[in-house]
Amino acid sequence: MKKRLLFMLLVVVLLAAACMPSPEQMNQDVEKIVQATFQALTAQAVPPTPAVEVVTMGSISGQVTSGISHVGVFQVGTDTFYKLELTNGVEKYQIDNIPAGTYYVLAFTSPGGAAAPFPLAYSQYVVCGLTENCTDHALVPVNVTAGQITTDINIFDNYGLPDRNPYLDKYFGYDQNSGTDVIATFTPAAGQTGSISGTLSYPSEGIPALAVIAFDSGGNSTDYYYVLTQQGNSTYQIDNLPAGNYYVVSYVIGGGLSGGYSQAVPCGLSAECGDHSLIAVPVTGGQVTTGVNPGDWYAPPDIFPGYPLP
Repeated sequence: MKKRLLFMLLVVVLLAAACMPSPEQMNQDVEKIVQATFQALTAQAVPPTPAVEVVTMGSISGQVTSGISHVGVFQVGTDTFYKLELTNGVEKYQIDNIPAGTYYVLAFTSPGGAAAPFPLAYSQYVVCGLTENCTDHALVPVNVTAGQITTDINIFDNYGLPDRNPYLDKYFGYDQNSGTDVIATFTPAAGQTGSISGTLSYPSEGIPALAVIAFDSGGNSTDYYYVLTQQGNSTYQIDNLPAGNYYVVSYVIGGGLSGGYSQAVPCGLSAECGDHSLIAVPVTGGQVTTGVNPGDWYAPPDIFPGYPLP
């Protein structure tokens, strides 16, 4: 009986061994499983999203009458404007690298000589067709869209109306009535400008309207660019700064207290932060220098430049 049981057990073991795969077959099966899993994972993988280049600048183009040597694009509701100087005989123009927004477009003859510079404009008179039936000479707001050229902005209205004189004064940097110089906000070089941005603060409840000014650190206090903020604004950005280094100071509009981006800001503005010297902020063409927070309102008098705006 025992011999019979041993014989049956031996038969079962031999049959089981015959059914098991060989080591080579096991390796092949594992390889198939790994390959199938890899294919399934790669089939479901989502390709990475390509980086998107954000375009914020547009252009304005058109024609001017003969003898025009300057074109100015003035942002509606701000002190921001852009300059373009034309060579003699050129009757077409294009100004690039203009932030998206709404603008008035004017042109001017050159100053100097016996005649004062004269303003021309893109107005309702131009849109109407320049005929004797066209009596409206109001400036036409021109919309600039990022990544596009706004064309056919033809500066043909040569009626020298008084409401155009402030644009002429701003462009050439003087006041015709008083004969004194005024400050032009900037004269950008196409493709070579950058920006500075940051947060605003004030040493009391609420943030008043501020003038945030970037002074050329390599020049003097008359070389500057600025932006005016509204009451309660907690951020700012100054655009179209030529590449270089700048000191940034915020002022209560009209003068008074000033807060600078100084060594005391990265120090933490604590009582131990005694260095209030301004930090030179680098600006690179096509880039925004961020984190420039002019919050040092605690510097001793005369550390920062005086309020320069009229």
